[in-house]
Amino acid sequence: MTSALDATDSAPAHAELARRTVNALVRIAHTDDWAKGMSIHYYLMLALHAGRGAYVDRAPLLWIDKWRQRWMAAREEGDQAAVAAEKRYLHEQVLAALGNDPGVQGELWSRLPGWEQQGRRTLTASDVRKALGLDEEFRAWTEALEAAGPRFDPLPVPDIPEGDELIALMEELGIPREDHADIAAAVDALTDVDSPWLWLLERTLWLIRSRMGSSLSVPVGPFMSSHDADGWWFYVVAFLAAAPKVREFHRSTEVPEEISAASLGVLGEKIALHRTGAGYGALVQHDFVMGVFCGRIYRLEQLDCVAWNEEVDVYVPHTAHPLTTVPDQAWADRVHAFLRRLPREYGRGVQWKEGAFTIRVDSWLLDPALNDYLPEDHELRRFLAGLGSSRRRPDRHIAQDQCGLTGGDREAIQYAFGRYVGDLGDALSLIAETDVQHAVLAHLRAGQHWTRPAAGHSITAY
Repeated sequence: MTSALDATDSAPAHAELARRTVNALVRIAHTDDWAKGMSIHYYLMLALHAGRGAYVDRAPLLWIDKWRQRWMAAREEGDQAAVAAEKRYLHEQVLAALGNDPGVQGELWSRLPGWEQQGRRTLTASDVRKALGLDEEFRAWTEALEAAGPRFDPLPVPDIPEGDELIALMEELGIPREDHADIAAAVDALTDVDSPWLWLLERTLWLIRSRMGSSLSVPVGPFMSSHDADGWWFYVVAFLAAAPKVREFHRSTEVPEEISAASLGVLGEKIALHRTGAGYGALVQHDFVMGVFCGRIYRLEQLDCVAWNEEVDVYVPHTAHPLTTVPDQAWADRVHAFLRRLPREYGRGVQWKEGAFTIRVDSWLLDPALNDYLPEDHELRRFLAGLGSSRRRPDRHIAQDQCGLTGGDREAIQYAFGRYVGDLGDALSLIAETDVQHAVLAHLRAGQHWTRPAAGHSITAY
């Protein structure tokens, strides 16, 4: 005798729909979501009756309740064979309904996304770590996502374009073409409805959207260097999904198109920077890029400006060649005027702080040793002159890492050579061609290290 399950080969669309429907229902069968509000099995019966009206016979409702009772009992007793048998039974019933009435398929497809998201809500951070093989290093991040996620509001669907549209989006964001195929494959894997990655992706996307323009940070996990391509590109996929909303936010706050494009292009720059040094693409500064996509970091006049409540930290990217910006008081006033257009903490009329607001440059370029290597008329010395009369703060983080480099060393190498290096030996093996490259290496070869002092301009709060 042929069962409904035997028909899956001849009806692949029905089989896929049935599989997803059963998986979603089984995942929420043991939770309050099953009976919350308009019960899930009521919607299932609507689907099985092809949605022919609001009235549904009570007999089918009793049938699905009895199925749930049997499944729950088997689960509580730990009878895995009985649990599997009940799941197969539900699968047969759904397949039979799909085969008996074509109208059921459309009704189930319309209900399925909501059921699947309800099912993912039942997952815990522990479930996700176990399913993905994430160790204790990822506990704080996953638990922060679990705690911060919405309790009742629907999570945003990661709506990422496909095919040529996806390629066009990656081109716009400056992502190297060599990485397009791998990222496209990661998009498919991370957005699969059965993947635990989607639990992480939905919550990350919700946090980016809900905290856009505020100083509230989004929990950011470690770089997943030891995981497969899905984890490797996780944050790139999250940023691709967030990009349309970021552009809407920029338009709503009247951010000029050229500043919006330059700021979002930081994503591609960071991937390309890793590719230049390592020979393959990756995003290891995803915490910094998160600030860009949350509307807190902007590329203004070659410099990356990070907006906080009571100050702005400014960084000099490796792409600022030649560095023509002069960070004087007039420049600081322009940065301040730009950031005041932003909402919430940065909104118009907000009193940021009594007294003075600081716009501060943190960079290896402020290390006084640089003057020993460059001629007086060099562009970098002109940059320093803009901050010459400002208060300076020494670098408080000058310890060398386990690879023999300080944070200032790494920043100097990134700026001068446009690449990451692994350790001091890798840095000293680089070949210098420009004045700046010669300066960076000469300092390191002399047994010295670069520091990252800070200096800024005060802005009166108003």
